[in-house]
Amino acid sequence: MKDITIKISDVANGQRKVYIDGNESHHVAEGDVAKILAETRNNRWRTNPDSGAALGSQLHDLLNQGARTLPVDA
Repeated sequence: MKDITIKISDVANGQRKVYIDGNESHHVAEGDVAKILAETRNNRWRTNPDSGAALGSQLHDLLNQGARTLPVDA
């Protein structure tokens, strides 16, 4: 599987740009980013596999958002 680089820009006008391998991919709402960051702070993902899987799924959906730019291994 090829390594990819993901960068999320600083917020501007309530949105953040998502860059995948240096190319601008799409925008995500600041509220969506804040919600996921708040979820990480409760640390349930560290000890609860279900919480970790749910957080991973939310993060994947946020970064992929219809662009289908993130690879999925079958």
